[in-house]
Amino acid sequence: PLAYGRQRIRAAQEQFIDLPPTVWDAQPAYHQFWKYMLKSYQDSCKTVDRKDCRIYIARLLKGFSRDEAAAYARKVFEEEEIAPLGTREIRESSEDQHPVRFRRGLRELPELKDLCVLLLKAGFEVWAVDLDAQPLLASYAATYGINPAKTAGIRLPVFREKFTGKTEEPIPWRVGKVDAVVAALGRPPALVVGASDGDRELLDYSGGLRLLLDRGNKPLRAYAEKRGWLIQPSFKP
Repeated sequence: PLAYGRQRIRAAQEQFIDLPPTVWDAQPAYHQFWKYMLKSYQDSCKTVDRKDCRIYIARLLKGFSRDEAAAYARKVFEEEEIAPLGTREIRESSEDQHPVRFRRGLRELPELKDLCVLLLKAGFEVWAVDLDAQPLLASYAATYGINPAKTAGIRLPVFREKFTGKTEEPIPWRVGKVDAVVAALGRPPALVVGASDGDRELLDYSGGLRLLLDRGNKPLRAYAEKRGWLIQPSFKP
């Protein structure tokens, strides 16, 4: 958005974008661009809810084809899976006293992967439904053995084989998750595994087992206990 520094970001990008990518890291404008982009995202997310924040990220895929977005997602996942878990700082220069900080690193959840494998072997149709851009969700769900075609993320319309930067309803968040599942399956799921407030409506909608992964949200846990859902306590590292 213009209010979150678009002109400044574009000005920085224009200084390095025509250079070979191998020399970008040596360009101050490249680090300015990176910092300004992250700050724009962080500042905008402070003023909106999780749904709108994720829509912001999904729209950044404007101009990508489906194959390009999927390849980009796989590359990022591969880099993040070997990156140390922690926080990284982005500075415009070594003298910058106001860096932008963001979390780094991505790790597979072995217990969740084991559950997916077990269900698939038992003949279940396993779906992943989450508030991520569809190309990203499909790429990562595949690492858990889930068919990329059986994912429901934020859908992005395509024009002339490129994403337009817009989004389609339903957005898979809260009631939107129910709408996405109904559109995909046409029936209530036999098992729903959720972990956040955004999963509450889908857990309520399920006609079978409901499993809450407890991440310390006390009101959500109390709601789950009242509704008789199964509760999985957090695993210890």
